[in-house]
Amino acid sequence: MPRGVGEDFDKNDTGIRSRDFDGAEFDIDDFRKGGSVDNRFIVARKKRKKKILLTVSICVLLVVATVLLLLSPVFAVKEYDIPDLKFYTDDEIVSVIDEISGKNGLVAVFQNTSFDEADGLLRLRLPDAEKKIVFNCPYIESVMVRFSFPNKIIVEATERKPIFLTDYHNTYLYIDSRGIVLEAFTAATRPDFPIVKGLEITDYKIGCSIAETDNNKIFIAMKLCNSLSVMGILENNIDIIDVSDYNDIWMFCAPSLSVKFGNADGLEMKVSKLKGIFEAGYDGKTEGELDLYSGKNPVLKPTVSEEKPPAEEE
Repeated sequence: MPRGVGEDFDKNDTGIRSRDFDGAEFDIDDFRKGGSVDNRFIVARKKRKKKILLTVSICVLLVVATVLLLLSPVFAVKEYDIPDLKFYTDDEIVSVIDEISGKNGLVAVFQNTSFDEADGLLRLRLPDAEKKIVFNCPYIESVMVRFSFPNKIIVEATERKPIFLTDYHNTYLYIDSRGIVLEAFTAATRPDFPIVKGLEITDYKIGCSIAETDNNKIFIAMKLCNSLSVMGILENNIDIIDVSDYNDIWMFCAPSLSVKFGNADGLEMKVSKLKGIFEAGYDGKTEGELDLYSGKNPVLKPTVSEEKPPAEEE
C-alpha cells in the first residue's frame, strides 16, 4: 500500500535518493538520522555552484592564457617572403609596409581587417597593406598580403605588363595592356619600347587610366600592341606605331621597313601574318613597305632607289 503522510520509512528503503525541485539530491538515510531536508538541499546546491564556478574559472584562465600567448612577442613580424618581381626589389616592397615589422602579426590582422571581411580574417590577410602596395607601386596589378605563423609576412603579387610608350609634351608615358600609366620618362631615360603616335592625351596620372579625347584610338593601340606582345614580336625592332587615322594604321620598324595595317579589322590575323613574314627573314632590316591591308595576301613592295642619270661625257 502507498505510504501515508507521517508514516515511518521502511528499513528496506535504505540508500534511496530523492531530488529537490532544483535537481539537487538528498539521501533518505541522512533524513532518517535527523538531518533537516532544507539543510541538505542547501548543501547540495552549494556544491553544485562550486563546481560550476570552478569550471567557469578554468575556462576563463584558459582563454586569458591563450590570448596572452597569441599577443606575445613570439608572433612579432620578423620575416618577409616576397616573390621574384621584374620591376621591384624585395627591399622596395618591404619598405612600403615596413610599419608591420616588429608588431604582433595577429594584432596587425585584426587592425587591418573588419569583422565583415570574414574570409580575410580566416586567411589572416592584411588589406590595408595590400592597398598601400598597389598605391605606391603602380607596376603591381594585384597583391595579397597575409600573416603566416609564427612571424612571417607572405606577399603574393602580379605585375602589370607594359606594352608601349606614348609622347605627351616631351614626356614619354609607359602604358600597360589595360591603358594604365605606369611611369613617365624623359627622352634620355625612356626604355627601348615602341612609341604610339596619334593619341590625343588630355591628362595623365601615374597608376590611373590614360585620359584621351578619342577612346577608340587608345583601344586600337592596346589591341594592336597586345597582339604583337602575344606573338612575341612587340620588341622586335618596332620603332613607331601610328594610329592618327584609325582607318590607316601604320607601323615602322628599324631601320627601314614600313607596315601598313589599314583599319583595325582583323588585327590579330594581320599580326599573325606579320609574325610569319618576320620569321621568314623579312624583318626590320628589310627595306620597303609591307601591305597587310589592300589584298588577301601580304604584299612586300621593295624600296626603289632613285638612280642618278650617268654623267655626260665631255
